Amino acid sequence: MKRIPVFLLTLLFNVFISLNLPAQWTSQVSGTDVLLTDVFFVNTSTGWVVGAEGTILKTTNAGFTWSPQVSNTTAPLTSVYFLDTSTGWVVGSYGVVLKTTDGGNTWTPSNTGVPPDYLHDVYFWDADHGWATSQFAFLRTVDGGASWTYQSLPGAHLWGMHFTDENHGWAAG
Repeated sequence: MKRIPVFLLTLLFNVFISLNLPAQWTSQVSGTDVLLTDVFFVNTSTGWVVGAEGTILKTTNAGFTWSPQVSNTTAPLTSVYFLDTSTGWVVGSYGVVLKTTDGGNTWTPSNTGVPPDYLHDVYFWDADHGWATSQFAFLRTVDGGASWTYQSLPGAHLWGMHFTDENHGWAAG
């Protein structure tokens, strides 16, 4: 499935959207007063934002309205990634990894099997192969997040990553 880029910015509890870049950004009310930290859209209308206090919000109308989803955590959530309108993952503080296969109606926690860490970013190449970054490590899964392999990177503080295929990627930190 091809991802259609929609550029969003979260700032001071609002969601900003521009439908005609580089024209101008329009503020949209998110319906929450917590800090929002990441956004991901799978097409021009369906997307999610995550943030403090376990906040997950979903839109199906290009961000004009947002509906809360139950994460069952109060941990700050830092990154969200979806393959399609059904399957997605969220990561956050204390090693929180959540997965959904129903568009976020239910979120299932995943045990990384490593000490709790502050997870910064999550990326999946397909339904099985994914990566997460943390303060000093990469985590990799080959079973959709059911189990994770920990690769220590002392001295690195990884904030983001992107892959062009399942074997070639870049991380920043």
